[in-house]
Amino acid sequence: MKKHKLSKWGIFGIVIFVIIAICTTYIIINHIGQVEGVLCGPGQYYYTDIPNWKDYFLKEYFTSKTPRYILIILFFIWGFIMFKVWTWLDKKIK
Repeated sequence: MKKHKLSKWGIFGIVIFVIIAICTTYIIINHIGQVEGVLCGPGQYYYTDIPNWKDYFLKEYFTSKTPRYILIILFFIWGFIMFKVWTWLDKKIK
């Protein structure tokens, strides 16, 4: 069996990835870049620009007549369809 040897670009990519992972971990641990006094959950900062965003994203404000499990099933069906579309496109492009 043939052993694959890493090229200098492959090693360079791995080194860059490790450096970025270390920097990211340092930033997360030390809370660098957070605005003082703003306690936003994951992604919540971006949703606050939407008028009445609580009506769409927070459970206690969610008053849809559609049962939640149907919405979750539709989300997974949409994800499966998008997966199939992307794999079909990938085969067409190659």
